[in-house]
Amino acid sequence: MVTKEKKRINFKFVNNSFQHCKTLRQALHVWLDQYPEDFREPPNFPCLSQLEDFVQRTMPNSELDVKVKLSFDLHSKFHFFEMMHQENLISKSVANFVSG
Repeated sequence: MVTKEKKRINFKFVNNSFQHCKTLRQALHVWLDQYPEDFREPPNFPCLSQLEDFVQRTMPNSELDVKVKLSFDLHSKFHFFEMMHQENLISKSVANFVSG
């Protein structure tokens, strides 16, 4: 038989666990928003990849999950275009050197 005391303890545990998840989710949101440079490690973006794996396991389809995926896509695309731009500059420099 479950006593009122056990119900209170179980509820308190569930409530604390929920609060911990909420606090962690908020902290991760702030970290992504305020310190994006912490996640810019091309070409593989290991910190962002680990965060993405963690969020997919613990908070799938949440707002944070979507934010992390978008952040990963943005960083990857930015890195790709940055590399293309550098290649283009190198190609132009070589062409100028050869023709000059």
